[in-house]
Amino acid sequence: MVWCEEVDRVVTANNWRDARIYTIVIVYLRGAAANYYEEEKININGWAGGNAANNLRDLLIAQFALDSTKDVWYSDYLNC
Repeated sequence: MVWCEEVDRVVTANNWRDARIYTIVIVYLRGAAANYYEEEKININGWAGGNAANNLRDLLIAQFALDSTKDVWYSDYLNC
């Protein structure tokens, strides 16, 4: 998802730690993403830390990205 990639660029530019970005990101979630977060927040432990089952970044991608986009994005992500 482009939005997640933009967040990652801001994180890098500002040298923010996972806990800080997580706190900031949840404030900007709207609509379905905000509802999804509210339902899953007990299971989420950060923005990109941990594994895909418990970080908000990967959960948002899994929930909202189109399947064709997921394949391309994860391929690029794994090659980083």
